[in-house]
Amino acid sequence: MHQEKILQLQATDQGLIQQIAEWYLAEWEIPVERTTKRLETHPGNNDVLFQFLLLVGDKPAATGGLSNHVGLLEAYPHLQIYKPWVSLLYTTEDYRNQGLGRQLLERIEAESLKWGYEQLYLHTFTAESLYKRLGWKEIGQVDYKSHKTAVMTKQLNPT
Repeated sequence: MHQEKILQLQATDQGLIQQIAEWYLAEWEIPVERTTKRLETHPGNNDVLFQFLLLVGDKPAATGGLSNHVGLLEAYPHLQIYKPWVSLLYTTEDYRNQGLGRQLLERIEAESLKWGYEQLYLHTFTAESLYKRLGWKEIGQVDYKSHKTAVMTKQLNPT
């Protein structure tokens, strides 16, 4: 059994940024250049606040972070009143359904509290039931990229 480790991605982690960009292209058709630009200029670009990478042993298995901007906001500008957004939470196929996404989301929530954020947002068309089990509430639905997409929020509780 391999041990899981969550690292905070740095703007200088070129190889890992490229890996994440390739995942996002394959999963959501997000251009590699867009992802690399966002991650190579964080933090400080007023967009990506932080990004984590979950390793199983030494193998990248999942990623996700917190952002002020997500692609959904371009299609639905009225949602710009909400931020920050849990963004692009992704687990590789080999590691799905093993609790890694939940583990990473919990780390994002904990880090968000350290940054002073007590309410987060996300959108999903694939994992609504997972997020509901983890305490997220749906605040609306939109049609995004030909998918019925839930817009969700969670109030975090500082401990």
